[in-house]
Amino acid sequence: MNTELNLEYRDAANWGTSETVILAGEITPELYDRIKRKLSGGDDLIAYQVGLPTPSEKMDEYATFPTEDDHVWTTISEFTDEPDSVQDLLTDAEPTEEMTLEEFVEKLEQISEWDVGAEMERLGIPE
Repeated sequence: MNTELNLEYRDAANWGTSETVILAGEITPELYDRIKRKLSGGDDLIAYQVGLPTPSEKMDEYATFPTEDDHVWTTISEFTDEPDSVQDLLTDAEPTEEMTLEEFVEKLEQISEWDVGAEMERLGIPE
């Protein structure tokens, strides 16, 4: 079994995009809690900083990106609307990322502070 996470991005004008990633490995309640503790506000992260795709980078397919409405945060929807059970995050689908779930958790736990400035610069978001 693998773990499916839905990465979402919404700017201040409510334009948004999303991307689903599948990480090899089965999420457990303990891993879910470890992830949640490291996310900003319990559901946000700078995806690039932990090796996940950044959904906001797809915004320029249908809207101007970046603008003053944009920011660096990606939301993992399963941590905003908590599932009844972590079993709801499991899938038989093949992984879409080379990183495993355990590696993702390890990368998260190495973050002492999200580097907002570096990500704003990388994405070209105006200050």
